[in-house]
Amino acid sequence: MESTVNELCKNIFGIYPDHIEKCSVGSVNIVYMADVCSERYVIRLNRDKGAYSESIDLLKQAWSLGLPVSKVVNIGVYEEFEFIILTYVRGRDLGIVYPMLNTADKMNIAAEVVCLQQKAAGFVYKGNRYPWYKFVYDALDVAEKRIRQNGFFDVSKVEKVRQASQYFTGYFETLNPVTYLDDISTKNLLIENGHVSGIVDIDEIGFGDRLTYVALMRVALRNMGYDDIIADQILNFMNVGDVERRAELFYALLYCVDFMGERGSVFNGKKVPVDEKIISRLNNIYDILWNTFCGV
Repeated sequence: MESTVNELCKNIFGIYPDHIEKCSVGSVNIVYMADVCSERYVIRLNRDKGAYSESIDLLKQAWSLGLPVSKVVNIGVYEEFEFIILTYVRGRDLGIVYPMLNTADKMNIAAEVVCLQQKAAGFVYKGNRYPWYKFVYDALDVAEKRIRQNGFFDVSKVEKVRQASQYFTGYFETLNPVTYLDDISTKNLLIENGHVSGIVDIDEIGFGDRLTYVALMRVALRNMGYDDIIADQILNFMNVGDVERRAELFYALLYCVDFMGERGSVFNGKKVPVDEKIISRLNNIYDILWNTFCGV
């Protein structure tokens, strides 16, 4: 693979890169960093036809909205791959730097994330539009199927969340959907010096209830053994009411069973790790969230 990336750089830039490094991220894409003439680039490759057509459109929109994302340097086809070459955005994933952040940093980041999501509401959504409750029920169906297949968690946990969804029927039906960045949590949100420095991997956007990204961030942070102060502060800066706060807790439970379903599943030839420690941790997260949800 390294030779392919080297030759691609030679083809695009006219010289071989000074250094290339494969990234650990990317379950769908093959991702490399390449240093060429003192500049760093991100090279993403995918065997699927049209793999980056939506990403290119979203990146262009993101730039116009003032979001801190990469610029598209080049796109095309090389050998059996479709590729996109992007400028490098400085920073590290939130999940990597979180232990080094102090409370003030977390407050700053929470405020900046809310501002970024306000800008993201300007995306033009071109996907299919479904009733929001379909997102919820589909997600629960997928989680239940995977948990049954893999056998590491109690499937009754999904049923409890499904039953809890009935309390939000009116909320789902009256929800005014908005576009938002739905996959920023412990990953895809870059941090530098206690501030948001960039957003990566905008392959799609959400259209619905932006509270889901807060819930995803909460569960992802707890799954890494961290506090979830940022998630709490985001809700404060969003100035949400009691109904929305309970809805966010519901979404957190939904993502928790989703995480459970992923454990032991295989995606693109890679099995998601699972062991007794992971099982115990996710069960504990679920129990705390459920008790909190029932106590609200």
